[in-house]
Amino acid sequence: MRISSLALGASWAVLVALGCARRDERSQNAMPSAAKSAVLSAVNASAPRFPPPPDVARPPADAEVTSSGVASRVLAPGQGGASPRPNDCVRVRYTSWKRDGSFHAATSDDAVPTTQCLRRTLPGLAEAVERMSVGEERRIWVPGKLGYRSTDPQAPAPSDDLTFDLKLLEVLRAPEVPSDLRSPPASALKTRSGLRVQVLQASAGARPSSPNQRMSVRFSGWTREGVLFESTELGAGRPASLTRADVVRGVGEALSLMRVGERARAWVPAALAFGDRPRRGAPGGELVYDLELVALE
Repeated sequence: MRISSLALGASWAVLVALGCARRDERSQNAMPSAAKSAVLSAVNASAPRFPPPPDVARPPADAEVTSSGVASRVLAPGQGGASPRPNDCVRVRYTSWKRDGSFHAATSDDAVPTTQCLRRTLPGLAEAVERMSVGEERRIWVPGKLGYRSTDPQAPAPSDDLTFDLKLLEVLRAPEVPSDLRSPPASALKTRSGLRVQVLQASAGARPSSPNQRMSVRFSGWTREGVLFESTELGAGRPASLTRADVVRGVGEALSLMRVGERARAWVPAALAFGDRPRRGAPGGELVYDLELVALE
C-alpha cells in the first residue's frame, strides 16, 4: 500500500479510536440487510453476558463529577503512579451500556485488551481515564454531548448517555512534547523552502542516495499546540519503512539531509505539510517532527 503522507490512520500508526467501532447512520443504511442482521445478532447475543450494573441509569451521590458533567466512581483501586496524559495511549478492557440498561459494546473475551489513544477516543471517557492509575477499575457515566468525536460536520450530534465499566491495564507513554515547538533555535538550519532542521544527535552514517531510497524511520509529529497526531513510538514502537515520496514534502526534505543514526527535529511550514486547510482528519498549520533515520533498506 502506498503511504501518501505521514498522516492519521496509516497502517503503522496506533491512533485507534473507540468511536471507530460505531458506524454512522449513512454507513448503517448502506450496509446490506444480511450483514446488518448478522451485526445485530452478534450484539444481541453478547448482551446477556454483560448485565447492566444497578446504577447504570445515574451516578450515585458519592460519584466524582467533573465540571463538564462526567461522573465516575472507583470500583477497585489501582497500583498508583502517574495517570495517563492527553497524548498517551492506553490498554483497557471495558463494557458499556445505554442508560436504559441495554448493552452497548464491550472488549472481546480473549486475552488481548483494546488499545485506545486518548486524543482519539470519546472526550468524556478520556477525561475519566486521565484520572486513573494502572490496575484501577472505574464506572464512568458519560453524557451524550461528550460521546463520539466526529470530523464530519454533517454527522448528527451524539445523544446517547453511556455508562462504562473500565479497567486500565497499561499506559503507553507518548514521547515528551518538545519545548521549542513554536520557536526553533537560532542554530537550526533553514532551507530555501522555509524548512527548519536542528540535529539532535549527529552521525557519520550514509545519506539516502535518491528520493526512491527506502528507509527505516522512527518519527513523532505534533501540531504547534502540542497535540501528538502520530508516532511510531506508541504501541510496538517499530520504525516505519518509507521513501521520501511517501511523506509530506517537508519531512521528505528533512530526511534527505539526514544520515543513518542521526536524530533531528524539523519545523515544517504548512505549505510543506498538509496546508492551512487540510483534508479531513489531517493536522493543519505548521507541524514539528522528531525524526530518526534508523537504516537504509
